[in-house]
Amino acid sequence: MSNKNENNNTKKGNALTVVVIIVLIIAIALILLGLFGKGFGFGKGNGDGDGTGTGTGVSDSSVSENSGSQADVTETSAVTEQVTTTEATEPEVSYMDVTVSGSVYLIDGAEVMIDEIKYTAENGNVIVRITDENAIADSMDALVSALDSAGLQYVQN
Repeated sequence: MSNKNENNNTKKGNALTVVVIIVLIIAIALILLGLFGKGFGFGKGNGDGDGTGTGTGVSDSSVSENSGSQADVTETSAVTEQVTTTEATEPEVSYMDVTVSGSVYLIDGAEVMIDEIKYTAENGNVIVRITDENAIADSMDALVSALDSAGLQYVQN
């Protein structure tokens, strides 16, 4: 029976030796990887780690913990952040002054038809300014109705 215990102890000792050797090999491999610039993290490995890289346009954030005083720690951190701003450029708005005098529509003193007013307003970013000079109610209503049905903007003075 003592022979059996010796065999079991030898097998356990051999298994323990193999595990220790594997752990040492892994530890040495990790140390060598660290020495040759291969970091342990989730980064893509594009930088050299000295803080002078230009970045890839992706915002980086880092957190450092300082357990000593500020004088004890000298740390330089350079983060390049590319900011892209998009301003919504609104098209230039112009006004078209339409005067309704009696039953006549006037632009700069020239008589025009409602269809001409709509066409001009539709083909540019134009807001129609309507001025009432003794307009007949039906003429004013016809112009406002035509602009509303076409979905055009207008202002009544």
